[in-house]
Amino acid sequence: MEPTIELRVAELLASRLCHDLISPVGAVNSGIELMTEFGDGLRLVAPVCANQRTRVVIGDQSAGALPGPGAVKLLLNIALVAGECLPRGGELGITIGPDMAVLVSARGEGARIEDNLRAALDGSINGEDLDPKTAHGYFTHLAAKRLGIAFDVEAAPDHVAFAAKLPTSL
Repeated sequence: MEPTIELRVAELLASRLCHDLISPVGAVNSGIELMTEFGDGLRLVAPVCANQRTRVVIGDQSAGALPGPGAVKLLLNIALVAGECLPRGGELGITIGPDMAVLVSARGEGARIEDNLRAALDGSINGEDLDPKTAHGYFTHLAAKRLGIAFDVEAAPDHVAFAAKLPTSL
């Protein structure tokens, strides 16, 4: 019996987590990522996404708007996917507007989004084509879908941008 695509995603994410835990830096980042699930807003995004080659710049113009349930998790997932678009490092920019409109941009030499990652993000990937590199993109698609949020992905040479409108607290 073939596993469902959701089970396949879980298996691949577990594989990716195990791979990341092999290195001390990956272990620290994974630990921080898990801690961020429980709050402290945007201040925990930079430590999760930054590394020796990638600088994170956050422009918080939310004017006190509070993210709704699941919004910070989705933002973190989008930011992590954007970071994967920087094979040589660069700058990961995160801008949050007053209505929780978010723009996450990945700029750097060779920044690009692979076709299979784009397919995972829009949910059109075939289950057999999922691998540890695309599973996170598909998980991000599922998280956005669960919140009823669509996000746009635009690519240009050395630049990939993700735009979404996150839910706000009532």
